[in-house]
Amino acid sequence: MGVFYAAYFVFGGIQLPFLPVWLADRGLDSREIGLVLALAMAARPVVVPVASRIADHFGWLKGPLVTAAWLTAGAFVILQSCHGFPAILAAYALASLTQAAILPFADAFALRGLFERGRTYGPVRMWGSVSFIAANLGGGLLLERLGAPNVVWALAAALAVTAVAAGALT
Repeated sequence: MGVFYAAYFVFGGIQLPFLPVWLADRGLDSREIGLVLALAMAARPVVVPVASRIADHFGWLKGPLVTAAWLTAGAFVILQSCHGFPAILAAYALASLTQAAILPFADAFALRGLFERGRTYGPVRMWGSVSFIAANLGGGLLLERLGAPNVVWALAAALAVTAVAAGALT
């Protein structure tokens, strides 16, 4: 579970500071960048209650978690191929909808599994925080070496590692 959180928060640690750089590189102005980034926040109040209800009602956790991670990785691959505000907005909307489901399913899976094993959440979740900070710092070096056009590839790769880690959860 710690590996999953580390991988997922590498994604977040790169996305938060460096996706706006990629969007600007694709020619979006500050208003358009703000609208695109607002989608992730707008998706949460819609997706999180639905995902949580599914998890509570059916007890489905791992399958939807793995699926959401792979779908989000795929959505970022699609995003990489987009140019222009409408296409980027549409692809990021798709990515935001699937991404919003990842953490609720992961947290429910973690809490259930850790409780059954008599372990606590904090030490496991700590790896997410550590990797987020490392990705913030390392993302700048990555951006300097690979350039803004490759930020989304780094995000898709982090999500693919997240999906693999989710698939390995027991």
